[in-house]
Amino acid sequence: MLKPSIHKRSANGFTLIELMITIAALGILAVFAIPSFSFLLEGELINTDANNFVADLNLARSEAIKQNQTIEVNAKSGSWANGYLIKVSGSAVGVDLRDISPTARSVAPVETNTPAITSIQYTGIGTLGGANTPQFRFCKTSGEPGVTISISRTGRVTSDEISSCP
Repeated sequence: MLKPSIHKRSANGFTLIELMITIAALGILAVFAIPSFSFLLEGELINTDANNFVADLNLARSEAIKQNQTIEVNAKSGSWANGYLIKVSGSAVGVDLRDISPTARSVAPVETNTPAITSIQYTGIGTLGGANTPQFRFCKTSGEPGVTISISRTGRVTSDEISSCP
């Protein structure tokens, strides 16, 4: 004859105290992680805007070579912070290859030349027109890392990271 077996049932899952301790530990980790994450996002925003600017300058240079005519990159309203236009030199207003406007989150290029440069011209062979070699800086906050962009007389665009913005 078989005896009925009595099994003690064990509880599966978490207790309320274990759950509260886990949530508290995650909250403490989040306090330290969120500032680092926002710093990372700010750095990526600077790199993205600098890379877009380099790509636009390279577009202007390649269009100058392809069309064998002068292409201009002009600051809007005399300031790079207002955006810039890429157009064929001497073309009518409104006939632009690209019209770049800043967004609320974008980092505007700050040109570091004296005297200030508000126009860059690429000749039909891809070299810079004019006597200056423009330099720009992308920085969000003084003392934080940023990016410098330089354009050589041959029209080549280079970008370098800087450890501390002035």
